Amino acid sequence: MERKRIAAIAAAAVIVGGVATGVVLANNNSTPVSAGSLIEFGGPPAETSYVYSGSPKTNFDNQYNVLASASTYRGLIGFKAGIPSDAVITSASLSITPSIPGTGKFRVHNSLPFNHMTVTWNNQPKWNTAVIGTSVSQTPNLQQTIKLTGLTRSSDGSVYLGVDYTPAGYIGRFYGDRAGETNFPVLDVNYDTNTTTTTTSTTVPPTTTTSVPGSTTTIPNTTTTTTTPPVGTIKIDGISDGGPDAGHYIPNMAAAIKSDSPNYFMWAGDVRDSGTAAQWNTWKSQYSQLVPISLAVTGNHDAPNASASGGFNSVFATAPLTVPGASACGGFTLSNGWKVYEIGENANCVTPLTAFLATPGNRKIVIMHEPRYSGGSGHGSNSGKQAVWAAMFPTGQAPHAFALFSGHDHDAQLIETAGGVQVVNGCAGAAYYSVSPIAGTLYYSKSSADCTFTRFILGPTSATIQFVHTNNVVAFGKTYVVTP
Repeated sequence: MERKRIAAIAAAAVIVGGVATGVVLANNNSTPVSAGSLIEFGGPPAETSYVYSGSPKTNFDNQYNVLASASTYRGLIGFKAGIPSDAVITSASLSITPSIPGTGKFRVHNSLPFNHMTVTWNNQPKWNTAVIGTSVSQTPNLQQTIKLTGLTRSSDGSVYLGVDYTPAGYIGRFYGDRAGETNFPVLDVNYDTNTTTTTTSTTVPPTTTTSVPGSTTTIPNTTTTTTTPPVGTIKIDGISDGGPDAGHYIPNMAAAIKSDSPNYFMWAGDVRDSGTAAQWNTWKSQYSQLVPISLAVTGNHDAPNASASGGFNSVFATAPLTVPGASACGGFTLSNGWKVYEIGENANCVTPLTAFLATPGNRKIVIMHEPRYSGGSGHGSNSGKQAVWAAMFPTGQAPHAFALFSGHDHDAQLIETAGGVQVVNGCAGAAYYSVSPIAGTLYYSKSSADCTFTRFILGPTSATIQFVHTNNVVAFGKTYVVTP
């Protein structure tokens, strides 16, 4: 899991068709707390395998057990941890579950990346002999945790480990990540991020310029202030599409999001069937604790009653980072410099959106209920949203945004297409829509039981997207490089 221990959030708001600016959420002392502090990653491996000198060309992917010995068997484990490049690892541990008894010890080493489906003894990454952690003796099916000292990560934030076993002449075995295995290895990493902000000011003396022959314009003293975006990482969890009654929510999903302690919560619309006060009361029984940190938009179901008593506007009246109204749109600058733009279901916001996206860099997320791209059987891709997509990812130019976050289809998807990133998550509990993956799909949920919430880990130069099950197991994750 990922945990951000932070008392409050500072945010600057810019709203079109909505309320005023300058929103700050503070702690009990009314002192804004900047983003970036202790982060904890904990998750199952993306890949496990082992290599064997006696069969140097054989790949041992998808085995129930990972084997390790002093010299002939080497276990390999990879985790898509998404640790930012600027983070300082403060502690780490590896938990494994042995499948046979043993009095020897597993030894853990840093490793270079490998492909679990193709790795063999002959093509394995160069073995790192330095030991960063050692186990105790083994009891079958009893998980043990190995403290790691000196853990490293790859350029994309992933962690790769090698495991051997001592003394010579013995073989140790622990469970891998074969489908259906519940005793897979788990990596737990705590890391810290810095949150300093640097501001520089330059005073420009008066100058005289000629703009039209025979006339002059004097520009008075001006002060130019340049602020370096805060260095730090924030976490946003997102989901959508539930209701109209308690049977159309997944309580464990709401509980998992709340226990994940996000800095912000994105709700991409739709409390079905029509967003009445009664239907919103059911939603609030699941998510009311997250309203103060919500970035929410209306969907096609709740838009008709958005301004009615007990409707969308009433629910999010205490959410300073939500633009009220089904036809409104607006943008916010979050506590570490990332920006979020919200588009209501009935809003025509391409012009203000384009202006919002004109600032440098692509550290921006747009929230809109209906996705531009989707393989969901309920709705699928929507060419009517192309203008929004084109503003975010103009052809022939650097991206003006990082991702479009949507719901509408009741499933979870990650799609890279047409120069951009589309995230779909309508897994709050509405009747599940199956997915026929379209071109560019990197991940999609396979059933209602496979539903997840989406976690965004947003740093100064990186962004990680993770799809997280209710038990906090990361089903899929990918880290991207972004431009401030």
